[in-house]
Amino acid sequence: MTSTFSTSAEPLSRTKARKQAAKDARELERQKLREAKRELRDSRYEIEHFPIAGGAAGVEFWQNFLALHAEHGKEGEVELYWGLMVKWDRFQLGRGGFPCPDEFRPDGSPRPSVTHQQVAAVLNRAARHPLTVEAEAVLQAAQLS
Repeated sequence: MTSTFSTSAEPLSRTKARKQAAKDARELERQKLREAKRELRDSRYEIEHFPIAGGAAGVEFWQNFLALHAEHGKEGEVELYWGLMVKWDRFQLGRGGFPCPDEFRPDGSPRPSVTHQQVAAVLNRAARHPLTVEAEAVLQAAQLS
């Protein structure tokens, strides 16, 4: 009686190679996911602790951050734009950084241009004041820093 199954090592090695390739592909996807999440954490740290450069580099930074946040972020749109972004805008404006541009925000969300106008108005009033006033004290009095 003869068997119809092949006993050669060739099909077994192809199966092992296919399984190894699939395993390598899964590991590569996991690594990409870890790198994206790490980049999101690093971007958040940068926003919270350092002024963001303006111009094209700042726009690209915010685009990249919002894309990463949309894919991997924990906060929803309301918490991000009405909670965190307001705090980050104040930090960026207070340190001379570049807040997230208005065109990247959903309709009805707080805009940094409004916050910037409030800061400018407070500083203009302070500049006309007859006494010498520190900018930080004015911002604290207006609760913008």
